[in-house]
Amino acid sequence: MGAPPDQYYDQLNRHRRGSFADAYYGDVVPVTANGVTQPSRAGATFQVAPQVEDCDPNLPQTPHPGGMLVLLFDGSVRTVRGGIDPSAFWAAVTRDGGETTPLD
Repeated sequence: MGAPPDQYYDQLNRHRRGSFADAYYGDVVPVTANGVTQPSRAGATFQVAPQVEDCDPNLPQTPHPGGMLVLLFDGSVRTVRGGIDPSAFWAAVTRDGGETTPLD
């Protein structure tokens, strides 16, 4: 089965799929070059407790004013503060970058 006819694309895109860092939707994504990972939009990480009208749909958000709760692969949960260095944040969300950057 091939792609749906063009008249259905608008309907499909009205309901965004649950995703994070999805370039298809124009999200900020990690870009790794020369062993350093940076966001595709300079300085971008995530929004901390934004007002509804200030939410950027291309960034992750957290309602917690202290930072974003994250689940690590060892099963632990940590809070990542809003002022984290963008290269540290985006290095942490890449799976094959090989970076060793602290999340503090």
